[in-house]
Amino acid sequence: MLDDLLPKGLTDAARRLGVEPLEVVRLMVVTDTVSDGFAATDDHVAKLAAFGAIETGWWEGAELPKDKNESRQRVRAAIGLVLGRCAGGVRVRMDNLWRGLPLDAQELVEEAMNVLSDEGLVRIENAASGVLITVPADSEAQLRELASGKADSDGLNELYQD
Repeated sequence: MLDDLLPKGLTDAARRLGVEPLEVVRLMVVTDTVSDGFAATDDHVAKLAAFGAIETGWWEGAELPKDKNESRQRVRAAIGLVLGRCAGGVRVRMDNLWRGLPLDAQELVEEAMNVLSDEGLVRIENAASGVLITVPADSEAQLRELASGKADSDGLNELYQD
């Protein structure tokens, strides 16, 4: 119980937030809350999570669509999550989309979002709180087609081949 009241180390704070330790340091610097030894209390970690818009649990209860290709299945589900959270110009922290997934799935989803950005279907931008993603209104219909499996993307198809 006493441990819960003591400041957490940088690695523990990063683990609790689901980000890399360097991201915790970056958020501390941006929020001007750097502490001695980069220690963080529970309150400090909560403030960093709030400022960074760090969310967990996007994949809890999410259903993967039926698809013979596991990579395409995961990406279609990710596109559906992005549409649900980022439609209408809402900007959210991009790594929320893959937080909690196995490492190979994290890499796949991140690469897929970068492909969709290159194709102009999502917007990715740097902000003080982190890397943000949004869905432009004019690409929502095309993304819904991709998520449903009714449309293809050359860039995404290249990912599925690997």
